[in-house]
Amino acid sequence: MNIFKSLEPAWQMAFGTDSGAWLTWEWHYQLRSSLHPALFAIAYYLVDKPMALLNFFPQFRAEVLAVLPNVIQAIFAANCDYYTWKMTEKIYGLNNQTASVAIFMSVLSPWNWFCSTRTFSNSVETSLTIQALYYWPWDMTVDTGKKANGKLKEGSSTSTFEGVFRTAESVNQLRYSLLLAGIACILRPTNLLIWFCVIMPTIMSLIPGVSQKSSKSPTLRDYIILVREAFICGSLVLVISAFSDHFYFGQWTFPPYQWLNFNISQNLAVFYGKK
Repeated sequence: MNIFKSLEPAWQMAFGTDSGAWLTWEWHYQLRSSLHPALFAIAYYLVDKPMALLNFFPQFRAEVLAVLPNVIQAIFAANCDYYTWKMTEKIYGLNNQTASVAIFMSVLSPWNWFCSTRTFSNSVETSLTIQALYYWPWDMTVDTGKKANGKLKEGSSTSTFEGVFRTAESVNQLRYSLLLAGIACILRPTNLLIWFCVIMPTIMSLIPGVSQKSSKSPTLRDYIILVREAFICGSLVLVISAFSDHFYFGQWTFPPYQWLNFNISQNLAVFYGKK
């Protein structure tokens, strides 16, 4: 089924509607985002075009195109393992054995061998999500600073509350996180549940008395930056998704809405698995 959910639409994108691609019913009802197959379609086109110009044997071209999706997905799988390790180091510190155990469990997991290397949208979603979580500004959610007394330093008009986004790099990391999270949510709308759990502590910290102030506690400026970047990055992802879907489906559509409408509003998900 992973072939029909991504590679067949990708083949159609790269080589046209007369290329013999087999599409499942989800694509006819516009229930899936075109961004996932577009990834493989671009790779198909960029790899096959030079081979065609150089008159490579058709059998060789076919072998290369057959292996190409596996190579791409292997990169996503490796990315998932790498950022699992980096995320653990970020939480527990450098040279901590916990990070070694985490990468050991990820690399040697039979479940990861089976799933992460397959061309499911879930597999790409997992890779994007763990990378987005690594870049997420956890100081907005978890207080990691020392408690501050809120007084001004002697001879200075600057508060001891330094905030979260103190450097351009920290803002750029927020952008990476939001862009990756946005793409993951477009690919799989249920990914919103993960980010709901991440965002809720940040929202709760706005309630007076819920969290103590520290040198790394978010300030009003931090919340403004977060909202601003979320709007910009979210809009960018939606625009890219909209144009990709319009190019593929031939009309303006929003697959996450179509998915919710089909499965929940119309309650047609009850037919899944029925003969």
